[in-house]
Amino acid sequence: MNVLCATRRLHSSRLSFRALQKQRRSRTKNKNENPSFGTTPLKKEEIKLINKLFLSRTSGLEPDLEIKELADIEKDYNERYLKRIIWPSKRWYEHDWKDRSTKILGMERFSKNLINGAKPNFNKRNEGITFHTQELLESPLKVGDIVLLKSNATELSMCVALPESADDPRYTFATIKGNLLFSTRSSINLRIPYSIPNGIANLITREIPHGFNPIGVIKSSINETFILPTVTRQHITSLKPFTVSHIAWEELPLTIKKLEVLHRFLQNPLGWYQIPFFQLVHLVDTIDMSSCNDRKYMKTLIDNSKNDSYNNLDASRCLSTYWAIIEQQETNMWGDIQRNSCSMSPISVTVNPLKAYQHFNDYLVCGTKQKDLDKIGQVTRLMNEKNYTIIKEKYPEFMSMLKDYASGNLNQNSQVAVLISAFLRKLNYYKDMDVSKTVCYKLLQEIDPTQFFDNILLFNHDLNLSNSSNLGQSNKQLYALCGPQISADADRVDFGNLRVYCIDSETAHEIDDGISIINKGNGIYSLSIHIADPSILFSGASEIQGPLNDDVFKLAMEKSFTTYLPDIVEPLLPNTYSEAADLGKNGQVTNAMTFTVNVKTLPDETLHVLYDTFDIKLSKIRNFPKVTYSRVNKILQSSDYSNPSVKQDLEDLHKIARALRNNRMKNGGAVVFGEGFNKGMIEFFEEGQAEVKNVKFIDQEETPATLLVSELMILTNTLCGWFFKKNNIPGIYRSYNKLLLGSKATMEYMSLQSSTKSGVSPSIKDMTRVSSLMNSSVYTSKPRMHEMIGAQQYLTVTSPLRRFPDLLNHFQIHRFLKKLPFVFNDEKLQNLIWHIQSRADILKKMSRAINTYWTLEYLQKAIFENPNKRFDVMITSVPNNGVVNCLFPDMSFARGKLKLKKGMPYPVIGDTVTNCRIVKLESLDGILYLEA
Repeated sequence: MNVLCATRRLHSSRLSFRALQKQRRSRTKNKNENPSFGTTPLKKEEIKLINKLFLSRTSGLEPDLEIKELADIEKDYNERYLKRIIWPSKRWYEHDWKDRSTKILGMERFSKNLINGAKPNFNKRNEGITFHTQELLESPLKVGDIVLLKSNATELSMCVALPESADDPRYTFATIKGNLLFSTRSSINLRIPYSIPNGIANLITREIPHGFNPIGVIKSSINETFILPTVTRQHITSLKPFTVSHIAWEELPLTIKKLEVLHRFLQNPLGWYQIPFFQLVHLVDTIDMSSCNDRKYMKTLIDNSKNDSYNNLDASRCLSTYWAIIEQQETNMWGDIQRNSCSMSPISVTVNPLKAYQHFNDYLVCGTKQKDLDKIGQVTRLMNEKNYTIIKEKYPEFMSMLKDYASGNLNQNSQVAVLISAFLRKLNYYKDMDVSKTVCYKLLQEIDPTQFFDNILLFNHDLNLSNSSNLGQSNKQLYALCGPQISADADRVDFGNLRVYCIDSETAHEIDDGISIINKGNGIYSLSIHIADPSILFSGASEIQGPLNDDVFKLAMEKSFTTYLPDIVEPLLPNTYSEAADLGKNGQVTNAMTFTVNVKTLPDETLHVLYDTFDIKLSKIRNFPKVTYSRVNKILQSSDYSNPSVKQDLEDLHKIARALRNNRMKNGGAVVFGEGFNKGMIEFFEEGQAEVKNVKFIDQEETPATLLVSELMILTNTLCGWFFKKNNIPGIYRSYNKLLLGSKATMEYMSLQSSTKSGVSPSIKDMTRVSSLMNSSVYTSKPRMHEMIGAQQYLTVTSPLRRFPDLLNHFQIHRFLKKLPFVFNDEKLQNLIWHIQSRADILKKMSRAINTYWTLEYLQKAIFENPNKRFDVMITSVPNNGVVNCLFPDMSFARGKLKLKKGMPYPVIGDTVTNCRIVKLESLDGILYLEA
């Protein structure tokens, strides 16, 4: 057997028997060695005979491999290395890096020594990165930016390519090891703006066929692979991500300790609130741990951080702070990290009260580790026995955990998920169910039927509603006790009996805008947009220090917006303030802020806005003809109306509004969404005596009245942006930047703009195709362009009763007109922007979640009544392992995942797949799975 193995080994290695020599043996002191141990060399004839008779018979037992000489192996290796590694690096270095001054060591031509050799001269290798936080809001994601991906959350990656088309809107990212990942912007948890050396055209290249198996990565087609050249990885894409990640990991233990200390002083015992993420990073950066036990020092540190400039931050500090928060979420110290979709970075963190942290650790974690008598075991036994009364009496913390999980307050805590999962596994009815908000709510209701809520998501701590915490109750009481303090303004302009049209819905909670028009002849009209003026209702409003010490003003700043949800509305200001400032009370003299401008209409139905006539006045108005959206539509559509002057005013306003819309589309590049964009919006209706809310769906349609109001409000905000910039008034603007895209994707977006210019509004299919190529608007303290609206600057002033940025801008206008110091300077505004944007993002996220909840509840009822019901869906993503994202075209908030049939052609974004079946639905979690 040994001879056979030896022979095969010789055969498989292709060694010649001629090369074998007699085995040499070292000398030994054993003189009784066996002389027959030696071997006699084989003769040529014997070797030939072995090859012919023996090895030929056994060759079929070996794998069918090509056996090569060492020299051939080395030659093949060198050729593969040359074509796979060297040539791509050479082509990239010499053709895609065009600026010699920024090249490595100034070398114009490529050298093999650049791989694993020369160090770059354009950056110090071991230094981190600092960046300006405003860049996150003002510049879109670009090639070179460093990101933390959800799928690669323990180290940074670099963006190396932009989306190529609407059919595949994914970016390309390179990990530190050089792996290429394809994903959308929503996969980014944190972004660090970074600029690669000048002159680099591309970071990745298409792999050119080279006769060997490809080493690149497939993106959209199996016939095309992409590679990151080795020299690119070593000198560009991995260098800074590795350095920043490494420093952040080293800093992490100290950062965790600093956050533990900061939390003790930041937490509010009354309830939950948000702190801007970058303020928290700044505190981690500046805290002196040797003084952290000094309460006076800590209070001063935190107070100063609200006014400090924390625009330039260290990237490693941001990353280590983010990782530390994730770590401490497991102990319920911090709540959700709010992410902004425009900046693609954390914008705020929910600070949990200390009692929530202690409650979690004392009752839930420690309490469930007791031997044999752990709380899970006890509650499980009582649940299976249906002894709900004892559970309610003895384990209120367990009930609280279920309620918090169902309302979305513990989603980021994996320990809670493990506890609930262990509990479910022991229950007879729930043992096969996944942990979800829906299941926890069902459990909560089973134990205590009084815990029925129309919508348990309203108890989410991020919403900060009056019913969600003691802090919310305290704020509600403050609003109930405070009344407005009206300041006298002797220099207001009285507009007398000028008709002011306050056009709003019949159910409007606040009426804060009105419109009037005067025909001056020769195609010139004077437009006046009158806006409610609540700024005079706060104490200190007319004094030098302003209203910064007014409790209602401070609380309005915290709230930032009126909360509009399908089932609840919580106003920005107390009802007494809204009632005192509301417009629309006919015959009652009302203070307002009036924005006036002349426009000239031309025979071809175009229009010129005469900017030099724009003026802002503090005013008094009293004549409010009763109009609503529906009434205005009837008047405009009626050929005979009892009040011809009112009809003429509204017709002139509608004509001007249409011309303003055309101006924005043709000259400003604005994109106006077409019919069907907001379909299936939630509305409740009452039916009989049922306590359960009944849902119906309405489509938001543009009417002549809504066009009239929206265009004149857009005009006012655009003019105010121009006015603030011209007069150097610090204010809060709203801006929109287009995404940076590949050439084909850019052309597809421009095609959408061209269609809009020609009067063709995009369909829902068009919008679905390009939605991933569109950015989000943001608040900013800089007068930047709003490209979606088509305005050079856009500063909102038209809803001061509903939006704090508008209220703040009103204060700035008051100070400008009265020649008083501004309430907010640029630095204060920059810091305040993060809080305002955070509140806007939270309300948008929760509004989406709650609308989704009610939509899925409706679908749940529909499939319960008809289990065989089928649906048509529209595709919104590229396929991933046979699964795509989809939406219901007639229900804006019904979005889910569709599993495609095996063998069916993959659909593209915008395609409709018919006859789909719902296979899983969790309404509180927003989970909707379908099969084709």
